[in-house]
Amino acid sequence: MPFKAKPVSIQGRSGKRLTVGLVEDDFSIQANSDGVPILVPVYDDRYLDYIVDWAKSQVDQGWDVPILYTGERRGGKTTAAARIARKIDPDFPVGNVAFRINDFRKTIRENPRPHDKYYPQAWLDEAAMDLYKGDFMMAIQKSFVKRATVIGSKRQIWHIILPHFDFLSTKVAQGIVRLWIDVDLWHGQRGYMEVREGVRNKWKIQRYWNPWAVCLYDKVPEDDPWWLTYSEHKDAFVDSILEEDDDPEATGKGPRSKQVEQRDRAVQLLYRSKGVSHSKLAHELGMTPGTVSRILSRANG
Repeated sequence: MPFKAKPVSIQGRSGKRLTVGLVEDDFSIQANSDGVPILVPVYDDRYLDYIVDWAKSQVDQGWDVPILYTGERRGGKTTAAARIARKIDPDFPVGNVAFRINDFRKTIRENPRPHDKYYPQAWLDEAAMDLYKGDFMMAIQKSFVKRATVIGSKRQIWHIILPHFDFLSTKVAQGIVRLWIDVDLWHGQRGYMEVREGVRNKWKIQRYWNPWAVCLYDKVPEDDPWWLTYSEHKDAFVDSILEEDDDPEATGKGPRSKQVEQRDRAVQLLYRSKGVSHSKLAHELGMTPGTVSRILSRANG
């Protein structure tokens, strides 16, 4: 839906003045505990510059910046994350998009430290696969949460994408995430995000999610080379998940033969000796990334 935006100047967290487009002054984003509407401004796509300025300023001040993106399937979460990640770094590599925790951890481990206006980023897509709170007793998830509490000194910007806030492990959602971006529809069309900052509660793990604004953001062109490569990457992951659903061993309902155990040990040894990503190892072995991730997850358990 077309809209008019009035250019206005706002101050970024770094102190820099930013020009954004104001669409509405007072938009009811939610109500407080007394039922009183909480009003925020609605800005156009230029408000992404404010989010980017905030993220960079946090890194400059010594923080890491985990950002959570939620919303309906096919609702624009990936588009929102891609727009922000590539505003932070126009050369942000598709290779830094991970679909499994182990690959995500590897990206964080191998990213250079921030320097000369370079801000390292890592991206965990479809995070519900490995961070679903109903599976919190999984060894791989507990291991990640333990590490996540101590790796803030690396000062990286994380993009974590999943359908709903409540799908995410509470210890990650409330103890680690700094910014929450929820996407929805604006008059029936994609391109609407609500932006909230997590405010620490010294007495409880639950944060207060302070609403900043609504941003009406532009989509990524379908013929964008980065987007096309990402889509291929995502399709391969989805195919591997569909394959797992048909594999009795993947669901834990089938027997594990001696040959399977020998295969698993061989894959685990290759992973440790080569030090490559799950997807690269899968390519070399002629396996799907999902199969390799499952084998390595069993090793961590």
